[in-house]
Amino acid sequence: MVTGRSLTIGATILTVALGCGPVCGEAAKPVLRFAWPSAGEAQVELTDERSVGDQSRTIVLTMRLRIEPDGASDRRVVRLSDARLVSIDGASPGDVDPEHTLFAVGRVMKCVTPTMIIGREGRYLETRDLDRLVREVLEAAGFPAPPPGLDSFSRLLDDVASEDWSTWIGAWIGEQLAPGEKTESSMELPLDGAQVPVHFTRRGLTPSAPEGTTRLEASAVYPSESVRRYTSGFLIDMAREAKELGDDDPFASARFLESARYGPLTQTLTVELETATMRPLFAERTRTFVAVHRKHRVQGRERRTHKFTWVTD
Repeated sequence: MVTGRSLTIGATILTVALGCGPVCGEAAKPVLRFAWPSAGEAQVELTDERSVGDQSRTIVLTMRLRIEPDGASDRRVVRLSDARLVSIDGASPGDVDPEHTLFAVGRVMKCVTPTMIIGREGRYLETRDLDRLVREVLEAAGFPAPPPGLDSFSRLLDDVASEDWSTWIGAWIGEQLAPGEKTESSMELPLDGAQVPVHFTRRGLTPSAPEGTTRLEASAVYPSESVRRYTSGFLIDMAREAKELGDDDPFASARFLESARYGPLTQTLTVELETATMRPLFAERTRTFVAVHRKHRVQGRERRTHKFTWVTD
């Protein structure tokens, strides 16, 4: 059963790498600049897909996005609300057993509606209502009282908001790739307390509309060691199901993981947005990974897609 296990990477990594690529400084090309209005509204459809081996799940939600001024400042408040669960693996929520694990996952996902504070140039600053967000998510998950490690959980929810904003906007600020153009670069970036080499590729794609929109793709390939913490749980679960590991033997589990082979993790972002404002129409983040130990092979894929329909006056 593929439920809520997630691959979380710091949202700033891809944003930092894209902030000044090889094409920076070429003044002849138009550059994407954040120019959202101080007020506005969109309907957003979120499709969240996960697959590990031959198991998969897909959850679809809709929500409302509102843009508001942040008092007298030049910041923007981007508020998500009114989330509604549309489908779970293609079935409407009313047709799904309320005791089913995926129904619980969807119920929790529906509560992840952050209020993001965005700077004048389009950079994510913070999630303002984390206390409310944490409380509602924990209630939906069935916790009668706040569990230990609440600060870590708050940071996780903040990371979810930050990563979504990076996929929508943050990774593309200052971009100037035309359709058909491609750039590549490599650099060392911090991940899990260590400097790791990461390879980046950026492409300009042909937009679905002929005028007024820009479509871009960016991918990052992380070295195999950075995948270990994401795939280890899946490998352990599979080995235990195959009766090769006991449930209460951490030393055997550690030895098992040390001899596993890990492939690189690839993260790809794709966006289509209004060229003049950088309001997104479509944004997608995909992650793929693989790890092998003897006959156990974990091949996974995550895809998180947002589609935006902006309300016009």
